[in-house]
Amino acid sequence: MIVNYLILILTTRCDLRCAYCYNGDLSPLDMDKAMIEPALALAAAGTGPLRIQLTGGEPTLVPELIVAVAKAAEKLRRPYRISLQTNGLRLEADLVRDLKKYSIEIGVSLDGAPAINDAQRGRSREVLRGLGVLERLDWPFVVTTVVTSFNGLNLYQTPLILSQYGLARGLGLDLLIQKGRSQVPAITKDDLAKGVRRLIQTLRQINARRKNPLTLREEEFSRRHQASPMEVFCQACRQSSLAVTPLGLVYPCGQTAFDDRFKLGDVWSDQFLKSPLPELVLKGARCQDCFLRGSCPGECPSRLFFNQVNSPDLACVMWRVLAEEIF
Repeated sequence: MIVNYLILILTTRCDLRCAYCYNGDLSPLDMDKAMIEPALALAAAGTGPLRIQLTGGEPTLVPELIVAVAKAAEKLRRPYRISLQTNGLRLEADLVRDLKKYSIEIGVSLDGAPAINDAQRGRSREVLRGLGVLERLDWPFVVTTVVTSFNGLNLYQTPLILSQYGLARGLGLDLLIQKGRSQVPAITKDDLAKGVRRLIQTLRQINARRKNPLTLREEEFSRRHQASPMEVFCQACRQSSLAVTPLGLVYPCGQTAFDDRFKLGDVWSDQFLKSPLPELVLKGARCQDCFLRGSCPGECPSRLFFNQVNSPDLACVMWRVLAEEIF
């Protein structure tokens, strides 16, 4: 198995209690430093570019592990990039300097204006302070927004906030996964369509006056699939991604971690079980007459699995609206 996307769950601890957390309430556990090298060894065999994603819980609670991964990765004999997904609360100067030193890319979770973000996640003032530290120390970042019924009509507020930061590079949208805590209802199709349209329009207005444009990750996916319709964006669908928990258990991706139905083995395994995710694809009668047939980016297979009862068609709405707005 050639691994091109390796997710390291450095800790299950978190200093927020997001209303929609798909991990739910896990026992607090940090990855042992001794686990890092065997975890990285899972991706040592490839020759192409490797992405190493550091996540949690909240990975900045264990800054020593972030540095340990960066140092261990220097021994890899293949090109790689390391990215960190954080809630932004602990982006202090010393940590950001380490992130710069090891060229670790930053993704910060932010669900909109402070009132909205406080309701879904909390402690917005500290998050914005963290973005200010990144700005002051000259380290670029992107933002991820989880789309729910509470913020869906106000997605445009996120780029308005980011427009105040010259080093903000863009944002991505994560549709709600109906797993774990999930105390926030999924957005309706109509509201999602309205919210995405206004978001795109706002980005256009901001970028018309901005030196470094704010990109929308999903727009880039749409453009890529128009140019290369056979490409599958999900590494788990290609069976080229693995997620490692603090105990060394291995799963296809971060969303499936800690769910025994998706356990593939552990970092000491010689062989892994076959992942069920490639069989989970967005398809049905509605696809036959869709104008995106053949060039649709599809849906995250784990989200499709967990959302199959409550909101299976939201990805369709998002991709159709994006295509209508940008092509």
